[in-house]
Amino acid sequence: MMSRRTARAVLPPLFALGLVAFVVRPVETAALRTDTRILASTFSAPTAPATVVGATVPVVAFTEHVTVTDGRLRTPVLVSTSAPTGVASVVGLSGCSVPARPGVVAWLDCAYDGDGSALTVRVELAGGVVYTHTVEPRGV
Repeated sequence: MMSRRTARAVLPPLFALGLVAFVVRPVETAALRTDTRILASTFSAPTAPATVVGATVPVVAFTEHVTVTDGRLRTPVLVSTSAPTGVASVVGLSGCSVPARPGVVAWLDCAYDGDGSALTVRVELAGGVVYTHTVEPRGV
């Protein structure tokens, strides 16, 4: 036999559930007729082993080219979201540095009157790790 305390806790939700089931009738589903011969010939996909796809994300991403227009050098640098904050700069150009925050594109935009020789973009992270990328400028 059920105690009075248990009956007070269990019976009202049980009666409510029974009332809802009585009032609301399930929607009748349409009968779908399928021909297994057609399905077997149309959807016979080969079973292949599961393929695992992976991607490697660099700590610092550079572009292939540095753009130079109207005496200004412009190039983006991206520090991965898992890396610490750093400073991006162009080696040999004074005053050409910007903070490089993780997950935010840092744009180096500097005055440039060079001869079109290769430029090195440098990113130094807070831990002292340095990443460099040397490229030829375009548009000089």
